[in-house]
Amino acid sequence: MSLDPDYVVERRQLKRRLTFWRVVGIIAIVAAVVAAAGRFDLIAHRDHVARIAIEGLILDDKARDEALAEVAGDKKTRALLVKIDSPGGTYVGGEALYQTLRRVAA
Repeated sequence: MSLDPDYVVERRQLKRRLTFWRVVGIIAIVAAVVAAAGRFDLIAHRDHVARIAIEGLILDDKARDEALAEVAGDKKTRALLVKIDSPGGTYVGGEALYQTLRRVAA
């Protein structure tokens, strides 16, 4: 049983194209993983500036206080930018926010 020469040539070209696209796909996946690792600091946790936005009424908020405490405990955080967009709030909420920010600053 002999194979047609055109068939053999076509199969070789198909194998080359398939190998090319496999290599391109693998390179694309590796590039995406490296880009994601750099974007989300998956490789090495570097020094950074933390940002937090406080919006709406300033009330006594445990979740906000826990987030700020986490920033305070992170040794790689070098600074904290706080953006406050609030029409006001309660005395207790404002005082709690002030005390929490003072602990972060210390």
